[in-house]
Amino acid sequence: WGFNGLGNENNWRFGEQNSKLLELTSINDREEEINNRERKWDYEIDLIVSKKSKEVILNMIERKSRNITTKKLKNKSKDVVKEAIKELIEWKEIKSITTDNGTEF
Repeated sequence: WGFNGLGNENNWRFGEQNSKLLELTSINDREEEINNRERKWDYEIDLIVSKKSKEVILNMIERKSRNITTKKLKNKSKDVVKEAIKELIEWKEIKSITTDNGTEF
């Protein structure tokens, strides 16, 4: 699923300092310029969960530059992931965020 600046009933509101309204869209429906890495500020996020230790890491990757930001999480619940995303995007310029179809998103 992806997030963009449009709004509907599936919106997530991220904090008062970062009052972006985000809409869920399918990864298959994202724009070609995002797929082709033509512009800056399009991100992908995903979780890495260790099989052995069960530790969880949220990765946020800017598609064009491929710069990565990571955050260790206490678990992969929707509330924990949502709060971590809010923290990661607070100081970033963002045009879109695309996720996989995991239940945590």
